[in-house]
Amino acid sequence: PLTSRLDGHPRAILSPERAAALAQVAAVTDDRFGKSPAEVFATISARAAGYLEETEIGFGDTHIPWPPRQLPDVGGGLSWNPMVGAIGERLKSLALVYAVTGDERYGRRAIELLLAVSNWPQWYDPQNGYLSLDIGNMSVAVAWVYDLCHDLMTDEERALAASAIQRNALVPLYEKLSGGIGNTNGWALWTTAMGLCAIATLGEVDGAATCARLAEQAMLDYFDQRATRHRTEAVSYTHLTLPTN
Repeated sequence: PLTSRLDGHPRAILSPERAAALAQVAAVTDDRFGKSPAEVFATISARAAGYLEETEIGFGDTHIPWPPRQLPDVGGGLSWNPMVGAIGERLKSLALVYAVTGDERYGRRAIELLLAVSNWPQWYDPQNGYLSLDIGNMSVAVAWVYDLCHDLMTDEERALAASAIQRNALVPLYEKLSGGIGNTNGWALWTTAMGLCAIATLGEVDGAATCARLAEQAMLDYFDQRATRHRTEAVSYTHLTLPTN
């Protein structure tokens, strides 16, 4: 039942039990799969350390200021994908390092970026004017910070971020996913994005429970499509729906 998800954070990205064991997992040196968790976390940590000192965010030949409080003057074609990828990488890496180490420098830096994008009126390219992978990737990354860094945020910061999640993720994704399955790649990403954002804000914003239930049904519909029509670019898209389960 959804009420079991109402007790504290994290609860969307990780269960409280897995969060408590995160530092132990990040220290495992078993490399039977090529790289050990410790090696992977060391790579993420090194990247996140560089993000602590950034004054701008670069992607390709384009740069935007840190933190990007105004909706960037970037758009058209696929231009939002690399931008959202760069922002999302920073949000997730900083939040994860905070969750593993408890070092508040990383958590506060993640929150600073979260609050900046929370001032944006939308999380998809305004020039294209339609939902694409951009809103899904941004919403997933925002959910990481809101969930993993929740204890470090003030009430005012939580309210700003939760309102943005409702406005920029839950409302447009609910409208999109309520219309039936179309592009299954986008469906997979949008389903997970809405599900994570809904669970992260459950009991904190109106409509979160309704969005969580739709995400659950959308996941099942997606796997029905995968079983009969194979309308997806690669199996890598299928994993995007798994966190919704």
